[in-house]
Amino acid sequence: MYQPPLFSARATAPRGRLDPESEYLLEGFARWRRAAGAQANTVEREVCQLRSLARAAGSPGSPVPLAALARDPAPAALALREPPAPLARSTNRARLAALQRFLAFTHGDAAAQVIDSLRALLPAERGVTWQRQGVAVAGTLERLRPQGATLSPADLAAIVECAGRVRERGTERTRARDTALVALHCYSGLRPDEAVRLRWEQLSSELTDGGRYGLTAAVQRRGRGLRLPLPDAAAEPLLRLAELGGNAIGQLTGVAFGTGRERRRPMSRRAARDTVRAACTAAGFPRAEAVDLRAAFAYWLRAALGMQDAEVAQVLGAAQVRTVDRLLDRQKKLNAQRAAAEVLAS
Repeated sequence: MYQPPLFSARATAPRGRLDPESEYLLEGFARWRRAAGAQANTVEREVCQLRSLARAAGSPGSPVPLAALARDPAPAALALREPPAPLARSTNRARLAALQRFLAFTHGDAAAQVIDSLRALLPAERGVTWQRQGVAVAGTLERLRPQGATLSPADLAAIVECAGRVRERGTERTRARDTALVALHCYSGLRPDEAVRLRWEQLSSELTDGGRYGLTAAVQRRGRGLRLPLPDAAAEPLLRLAELGGNAIGQLTGVAFGTGRERRRPMSRRAARDTVRAACTAAGFPRAEAVDLRAAFAYWLRAALGMQDAEVAQVLGAAQVRTVDRLLDRQKKLNAQRAAAEVLAS
């Protein structure tokens, strides 16, 4: 598939480039913005604006390094208030927006404080000479819908471990049921509604490509049957739940996560969601949702098992590989921010 170039010939001309450290930050910023869904031409314009702002904030022939602007945006605020050359107000505003996004990239969760300090250095109203020098306005941070936690493989293990401790007064089988349910959310391609409706008849042991028998779950999606492999992290809690039920998988029937005295009534979706959220909260992730766990599982398959995107899609039961790309967007952004933090700390 054709991918448009990230930087145009004009943007990558030798005379327009900054110092190597700044260019490294710009490359990470570009990856971060593209992972957030920004178009290639939008990212190119923002990179050009950041280069121009670095030159405007420094002396002629000596641009200010972007790492220095990230640590102290005061020179950039001065360049926005008093451009060295006549500047259209739309261009000045574009530079301010690019700088805000760059600070959000370099500082991550602490970006709000840095952007507030930048806002305090900018006037809130148009300058009287804005026709010649553009317009300097107080920038506002983009308010997006809060995202859930970006979880690591170790975080998934902590969530599953905490699942059995939430109901301290529950029976051993209830705690095993909660652990198995949360493990399926964390370590399987089953969707939340598929996990809560899972029946023992859907589970079976099959010979895997590695030459050993592994547990699989059969599901129906879009009119076709799928059999999703379950890693040991999800299979072992299910085997333990079956053992407490008095039989082995393959001989049990009925719902796996039953409630009531005879455990024949399936859990409600709300009860299952509350169980997962309680485990996440106990592990220190109060905002973690099903999609956050699914994204972390995809990253775990890549990082821990070394699977390619097509293999990850097969485990998740995804019809298209680009579904995996969307799930891994947060990890890509986080890795880019970590690389930027290392540059700033050096």
